[in-house]
Amino acid sequence: MLNRQAGAVTVPSVSGTSVTAAGVDTLSTEDAALETLYLMRQEIFIAEGRRMVELGIKFPVSEIEALSNSQITPEQTQAFVPAFIPKDEVIDQFTYNTAAKTVVIDVNLNKVLVENKTSSAVLPFH
Repeated sequence: MLNRQAGAVTVPSVSGTSVTAAGVDTLSTEDAALETLYLMRQEIFIAEGRRMVELGIKFPVSEIEALSNSQITPEQTQAFVPAFIPKDEVIDQFTYNTAAKTVVIDVNLNKVLVENKTSSAVLPFH
């Protein structure tokens, strides 16, 4: 059996982030800090994927639930996607650089969210 504390086992970081202390020190606006916060959440919770609620997307309550629960409003039975979320599946597109072995997501949704931070649909933490 190998001892981690003795340095015999290397344990890779699972929930890391690309944000550095130096990068945080250079943040000069509230919007930049908010975008960085959501980037960190995205990177740290990578196994969960992007949370739909962060994008303001709401899934409809099922008809069975709506019919059996008088508290469900007609609005809650409809899907909702904020108008500022890019359409036509572009949010899933990325560019892969084989030589550099890097992937760049084409649409920075963190920036889109910050640009629309006054919407009641998104960014409850600002």
